[in-house]
Amino acid sequence: MNIKDELLVIIDNEIGDDLNTSIYDIPLNDELFQYGIDSLNIMKVILGIEEKYDVVYDDEELNIENFMTISAICHTVEEKLGNEN
Repeated sequence: MNIKDELLVIIDNEIGDDLNTSIYDIPLNDELFQYGIDSLNIMKVILGIEEKYDVVYDDEELNIENFMTISAICHTVEEKLGNEN
């Protein structure tokens, strides 16, 4: 499973019930906020990512642009994993 697929599972597990649609139907570059999630939902996703990949995000990494779309989340996680290795 690639990172995008793993992240879709994490997002679905963490906030799937709060979305107005299935995470799998959301285009990768659409802002997640238009699908009914908020900053608390994003924090759940971040915690799920930290748990899955055994990473910790620093405060300066926690800006909303890094978690606004599925593509942005994928990029942020890939970057984080590259920085951790």
